Amino acid sequence: MAIALIAGGVYWFGFRGDDKDDKADTTSSPSASQSPTDEASDPGADMDRDDEPTDDPTTAIPTPTPTSSLTPYVVLSPGTCFDHPQLSSAVTDVEKRSCNGPHNGEVISNRTLTGSFAGEFSIRSKAMSLCKADAESRMRRMSSRPAPYYFVIYPSYTTYQLKNKKTISCSLTASSTKDGTKLRAPLPN
Repeated sequence: MAIALIAGGVYWFGFRGDDKDDKADTTSSPSASQSPTDEASDPGADMDRDDEPTDDPTTAIPTPTPTSSLTPYVVLSPGTCFDHPQLSSAVTDVEKRSCNGPHNGEVISNRTLTGSFAGEFSIRSKAMSLCKADAESRMRRMSSRPAPYYFVIYPSYTTYQLKNKKTISCSLTASSTKDGTKLRAPLPN
C-alpha cells in the first residue's frame, strides 16, 4: 500500500503496487497514493463551502512536499467525480467533473474528524486512517487492474481548529502523480 499526502485540507493516500476554508491553509504531498483538503471556488449542490503496476502492493510511505498555493476546502458527496490541482495542472481549484468523461477521482465516502490534533501531521494521519478501510473495502470489490489509489480531501489544521470544519472526502484515483492517468467512467460498485 502506498500513501501520499496533500495538506491544506487535501491529502491523498493510495493502494497501488508499483515496482518501477475560504482560502484556508492547505498542504499537499503526492505519493503512490494520496488524499485532498480545503474549499472550492465553484460550489455545487454536493459541495459544502462552509463546512505496468504489479498485483503486490508496496508499503512505502512517501515524504510529503508542501505546495506553493492553497487549495480551498471542499466537501464532495459520494459519487461525485472531480479534478484536483494536486493531480491535474489544468485546474487551480477542485472542480467537479462528469463521471462519464476524464476525471482525476471519485468520492467513495465522507467521514468526520473528531478530537484534538497537535498540528497538520496529526490531522493528516487521522484523515488517512479514517479513509483507509473504506478505500480498501471498495478496492477489494473491484476486479480492475491496475488497482486504484486512494485520495483524501480534508481540512487544514487551521480550518479544523478555527472554522470547525471536520468533514473529509475519501476518494479513489487512477494515478498518484500530477497529470497521470485519469478515470474515464464511474467506479464499479
